[in-house]
Amino acid sequence: EAAANGNSINMEEYTTSVTRYISKCINYMTVSNTITTCSTQKLWMTVKRLVMRHIKTQLPPSLDPLQFVYHPNRSMDDAITTTLYLAFTYLDNKDSLV
Repeated sequence: EAAANGNSINMEEYTTSVTRYISKCINYMTVSNTITTCSTQKLWMTVKRLVMRHIKTQLPPSLDPLQFVYHPNRSMDDAITTTLYLAFTYLDNKDSLV
């Protein structure tokens, strides 16, 4: 309507008007999310995952990794104690490192 002048239409003004309207609609409808991460977060998560994978491979097959989850009155301390015990018994072997 703004581009119409009597019976003639200014195509440049009409194109600009439509383009601005489409841009406004896109900006209004586009959802943007901002995710904030610490610079060391990915490194820490990678190291944690690697350490957990290593610990789980060192557990004997008879030991269920989730055994402390199923028992009442068991804490994370029990899991840590068991893991430390396995680490220390491994260190008793010659030329072994943890």
